Amino acid sequence: MEGQNTVGRRYFAILIGINDYPKKPLSGCVRDVQSIKAHLESVLVDSIEIHILTASSSTSEPAQDGAARPTYENAKSAFDTVASRARDGDFVYIHYSGHGTRTEPNYDSPFSNKTAGDLALVLHSGHGNDPRYFRGFELASLLNAMVENGVAVSLVLDCCFSASVYRHDDGNVRFLPYDAEIASKYPPDSIGRLMDGIDHPALREVSMLPNWLMNPHRYAILTACGPDEEATEAKFDDQRHGALSYYLLETLNEFGLTVIFKCVYDRLRAKFKRAGFRQSPVLYGNTYQGILGQAKSGIAATAVPIVEKKDGTLQLQAGGAHGVNEGDRFRLYSLGSSQESSGSRGQSVDAEVICLRALTSDLTQPPEAAVRVRTGWMARALTRRCLRSFPMGLASGLPNCAEWLTALDERSLDGHIDSDKCPSAFSVILSDDREYRVLDEHNEVLENVPRMQQDKTGVHEAANVLEHLARFQMIKDLANETPNESFRDTFRVHILSKGKPFSAGGLVEVENNGSARLVMENHGDQVLYFFVYVLGPCWQVENVNKATYLVITPPNEEKGLRSRAERTLTMTIPDQLKKRGHSSCVDVIKVFVTSQPTSFDLLELPKLGEQAKLNENRRFNRQGGSTQENWAAMNFSVRTFDRTPNSGLHISS
Repeated sequence: MEGQNTVGRRYFAILIGINDYPKKPLSGCVRDVQSIKAHLESVLVDSIEIHILTASSSTSEPAQDGAARPTYENAKSAFDTVASRARDGDFVYIHYSGHGTRTEPNYDSPFSNKTAGDLALVLHSGHGNDPRYFRGFELASLLNAMVENGVAVSLVLDCCFSASVYRHDDGNVRFLPYDAEIASKYPPDSIGRLMDGIDHPALREVSMLPNWLMNPHRYAILTACGPDEEATEAKFDDQRHGALSYYLLETLNEFGLTVIFKCVYDRLRAKFKRAGFRQSPVLYGNTYQGILGQAKSGIAATAVPIVEKKDGTLQLQAGGAHGVNEGDRFRLYSLGSSQESSGSRGQSVDAEVICLRALTSDLTQPPEAAVRVRTGWMARALTRRCLRSFPMGLASGLPNCAEWLTALDERSLDGHIDSDKCPSAFSVILSDDREYRVLDEHNEVLENVPRMQQDKTGVHEAANVLEHLARFQMIKDLANETPNESFRDTFRVHILSKGKPFSAGGLVEVENNGSARLVMENHGDQVLYFFVYVLGPCWQVENVNKATYLVITPPNEEKGLRSRAERTLTMTIPDQLKKRGHSSCVDVIKVFVTSQPTSFDLLELPKLGEQAKLNENRRFNRQGGSTQENWAAMNFSVRTFDRTPNSGLHISS
């Protein structure tokens, strides 16, 4: 493998692997982190400072000395050392393989997860192999010391925190039930003191930072599974590893340390599903961050992972809920080639959707002579039939109309000349001052569309703007036209503003920098998955939860699990609108609910006129949850207004 460019950058790693537990010892955790260590050293050589703490249960291996044992104090010392040495622009990689546990929620703490309980890593206490908990908010405090200094932090947790595994007695599951005696023996420091340094800024126009999560632009966290699943060890090449660690290392060996988390995540999801594991990784934070190092630049191409099923069927990890239609064509290519080109015809093959479901779709088989498509390949859309539902009108006096029509057709858009005779979702005219203007269906000029001077804007550049607008409208309109009523009865979603509940379809009004509460409830007997997106006034679509999905389990008083989750939505008027005299704006909060894990990141859009983030390869479905592909979507309009008198232009949205 070619070496990584390390000039001017410093790299740190904290690796913790524990096999040695008094109850339920494990087999592959030490091997996991030793393999990661060897890979980091082979790539970064002397440019990385590695702190490794391990405890093997094998009597054939020499015992680690005291400073190398995975004790609570040694772990804290490693974090403190790295935090004191790492500076702005440096990179830190943290990998934990061992048991996790789930503590009961602390209903008096704003940082506690009231829905699924709180995570803790099971370390050693320093008295033999007796366990001691390293609680999630303690971990967050130590990570925060790094990210606030401008350090890019990558955290991989190959363990689980699932309440669902209480009933299992599987020695391969990386979970230990919570023990109140252990917790009382080693009480944590004051939560308030630990969390004082954690800032919760308004990072976006709509912000929804969950619990103790820090600035999401500076870290990425990859966990082995969701809170309703089990992280297991399995045999790979006749040796036991954590599934997450094994597939992660396989990916890093093939694509390097600077591959972004999104690409890794896509590949891991597909690998897990193909192997039949009933777990799937969950991704938090900045998913465009490199695993360890500056992410490679690349082109923006939304892509979907492919799974080659055991019968040879190629399954696209997206379906009708994502705006996919039968007949849509995709270019399939390996992850490696996607970083070098936009799925060019080198190592690629084209396929068509032939069987559409809610969350997944089947593709046509490539010709026998074509390259074999394997699990982990990506699919980039060539045609999107759903976009033809938003016809584009072209003014009859528009120059180069034939070129316009060709450019629109290449983007799966229907164009026609003279919008007065045919209804149009959007229309383009050329103003007297030689600017392209985009009109809505009522022939009103659209707000917040970048200026497009004719002499500086090519037809294809303008067509990209129209495609963006059509995609935005498609996402806004996405709804299940044939809902399963019994599924619809299993949840409730509403927004609370000043104590008043608002159902989907209503208008919520919030003062600038004010907040409302999004309330999501599970009334059924199966796990549900919630996804929260904001469709903003600058034509952007963003994941405001900064996580793959939010899991809400059925109510279970015995395990302290609530069937309800609340998130605070902080609303602000974008600065670019205020500078133009706007004193209000409208966001649409779109909530998807599914019976299976999936991802709607395929739908994300940057602000109109901004470049999409690099390598927008998206993450999707896995095995587990309900076998039925049920889904629902609902929209909440939120008007944010400023009471401050404004002498400039006053425009209400």
